[in-house]
Amino acid sequence: MGNYNTIGAEITSRCSRLDLRVMLRYGQIKNGCRIVGSIEWTFGGSVSYISDCTGTTKYLRLMYTCKNRNGETIQMDYCITIDTVPSNLGKGELLYFVCPKSNKRALVLYDAYGSQIYAHRDWYKDAYGMSILYNSQQTSKQWYANTRYFYVKREVDSLKEQIVGKKYKKVHYKGQPTKDFKKLYKLTDRMHRLDIERCNSFVALCNSKYGF
Repeated sequence: MGNYNTIGAEITSRCSRLDLRVMLRYGQIKNGCRIVGSIEWTFGGSVSYISDCTGTTKYLRLMYTCKNRNGETIQMDYCITIDTVPSNLGKGELLYFVCPKSNKRALVLYDAYGSQIYAHRDWYKDAYGMSILYNSQQTSKQWYANTRYFYVKREVDSLKEQIVGKKYKKVHYKGQPTKDFKKLYKLTDRMHRLDIERCNSFVALCNSKYGF
């Protein structure tokens, strides 16, 4: 069961969203390039886009159809600025979306509560009085470990797909584990600990409810 004060709140995993990391990974946004394409959501709907990172002003132009609060169909056409920040490692740049509503930087922008526009997660609290919650925030303390387990497992599976078995992907460099391999090791360890926690929670629930 979720917390009583989260009733009616939207959840990140169920919202239409733009994830800059995913768009970079699939070549939908690329520094120095202008790319035209579209994104189709698994739950229906699509967004046409133009990503332009060729000039000093980088942006993502979005074009899509949605319904307003009166149920009327409207055409959306607007740009989201893409900001560049020098990497902490001193090599290259990091890219961020700039929320068209709050001007905050973000890697992920959400379309929720009928806003009709993709915006920073924090903006919804001020605009609608309700935040967009993570799955774990709607999960009771008793089932938190179970929810987190599957979240971490998805990360582990995704990272394994990226680095394990790839012909030119090294897991060690000069005798030391690579950054990605260290991350995979930590995530796998976290997943195993969460697995134990969720099993213990299930046993405790059975003991309290059925007297096992």
